[in-house]
Amino acid sequence: MSSPPYGKKDLEDWIYFFESSLLIIGSALLISGVFFLIAFNWHLLDHFTKLGIIYFLNFVFYLFTFFFRKKELLFEIGLTILFFLTGSALLVFGQIYQTGADVYDLFLGWTVFTFLLVPISRSGVVAGFWMVLLTSTVYLYSIQVTTEKENHFLFASTSLFFGLLGTILDWQKKEFYSEKTKSSLSALSIFFALSFLNLIHWNFFRIHSEFTTTLIYGFFHILFPLLFYGFLYVYYRWYRFRHLNLSLILLFGLGQVLLKTADLFGIWAYGSAVNFLLFTLLITIYTVWAVSHLNRLRRTNVTEERIF
Repeated sequence: MSSPPYGKKDLEDWIYFFESSLLIIGSALLISGVFFLIAFNWHLLDHFTKLGIIYFLNFVFYLFTFFFRKKELLFEIGLTILFFLTGSALLVFGQIYQTGADVYDLFLGWTVFTFLLVPISRSGVVAGFWMVLLTSTVYLYSIQVTTEKENHFLFASTSLFFGLLGTILDWQKKEFYSEKTKSSLSALSIFFALSFLNLIHWNFFRIHSEFTTTLIYGFFHILFPLLFYGFLYVYYRWYRFRHLNLSLILLFGLGQVLLKTADLFGIWAYGSAVNFLLFTLLITIYTVWAVSHLNRLRRTNVTEERIF
């Protein structure tokens, strides 16, 4: 059965929309009011009270999600609030006891303690926030713990993780998430996967003169991105067509072209005018091809859907 055209909603749909919107807005205003009230008087509270407030709120919203687990909207709101309250609890604990932990440690603990919320949620909101949290943790780890000569291993592993996560979300047929949610999470996974892949090359672009192992440099700089981009393109072009994911692949491919041509021209040491001309020509050719290719794929897919 095809979905009704946009603009042709019945009265029940509009009532549900307004109820949901008012509930979300009211919940957001209530939580904001409580947080502002506590934040304004935070310096007046003793350590025990601070911990008691934050852990009491965690307990309240745990009960909230338990008792409203059969009401999807309320359940998802409770899980989302629990997600942020967990991070707040870790932050307050570190502030009170002056643990001396880095920001990376806070985000790592937040990521670990909220992992179990991801398979419970069905809307995908918590999963999306958790992905953002994980990427922040990895990036902070690369800044505060590892060195620039080690970051390519970390970024490549993270890129593979998100790439596999995105393809698995589209491969599994179970209705764990709705099709729209699955599409959004898949696109977010691909976005993070390609972001970390480009970070590898940006890192190499900065330190390639200090890099002595040609084999590792060539693998991460040429072979790994070719295989990774090729796999994602083939997967989303022929197995599970998603126009948004293909757009992201070609867009981040432009970043690869930028970094590689800049590095290449720097090695060949052409004159500045020739550098600028060739660089502009390659970028223009790639951009024109990518846009025309995406338009052709969209028209082809629309035609095939009409036929079937």
